[in-house]
Amino acid sequence: MERHHRLPLATGLEGARIPAEDVMQHGSRCFVLALILGGLGGCASAHIVSQRDPAIADESFGAVLVDAALPTLAASQAAELRLSSALTESGYLAFAEEEVFFPQRDYSEERVETLLDEKGVDAVLVLRLVDAGYESRYIPPTVQTSVRVTEDDDSIEQVTTTEISGGYDVDRPWANFVAELVDRSSGDVVWYAELEAQGRYGLNHDQTDLARASASRLATQLEGARLLRPAPDSAAEKELSADPRPKPLRFRRGSQ
Repeated sequence: MERHHRLPLATGLEGARIPAEDVMQHGSRCFVLALILGGLGGCASAHIVSQRDPAIADESFGAVLVDAALPTLAASQAAELRLSSALTESGYLAFAEEEVFFPQRDYSEERVETLLDEKGVDAVLVLRLVDAGYESRYIPPTVQTSVRVTEDDDSIEQVTTTEISGGYDVDRPWANFVAELVDRSSGDVVWYAELEAQGRYGLNHDQTDLARASASRLATQLEGARLLRPAPDSAAEKELSADPRPKPLRFRRGSQ
């Protein structure tokens, strides 16, 4: 079941560029992520590339609402909480959408604006699913045979054991996400990111794991873009005061 948004737009902002009806354009393949997530390691991974609008080089935001527009409530909550928690722990003011809005309630635009004003939100970070699916790998059968021989004075006993493994498919889910930071005052997208998340063959992960891995990478990338102002009296604010020079803009790609 597709998740229904409680905001007039995916960003919750009048004039933003992402209509709610365009937030989730996906078919049944998106739900294949609930299949077995394979791997030799323990975590899903996410790779990210981002770009900041060069026209707002001197602009920053003091409070961010995180809105994950994902197919299930579980995945949305996992991504929102991971993102907002990571930003908060780094000294920034961030709110998961579930902290402000209830999914089964309709809000007028005026009420949305009031709630955002109460939190001091001046930017909204939207994470949405673009496409998803899975890859399969065939594990060929293998046969192992062992022979054990025992003997005594009167007889010899031979026991042969055969073990067969493999002969089946394992799946690795993947998902592509996009993220946009939207200036609440103008409705313009000021920062854009594309993420590719995938599991590893052999582990029982699901869509929530991919969303969580993407959220972790997204928080690190956004922090490096220097678009957020640290919360007052935070360690990040003190660090920025000591060294106010912005970090050079650059593409970053990596995995969790």
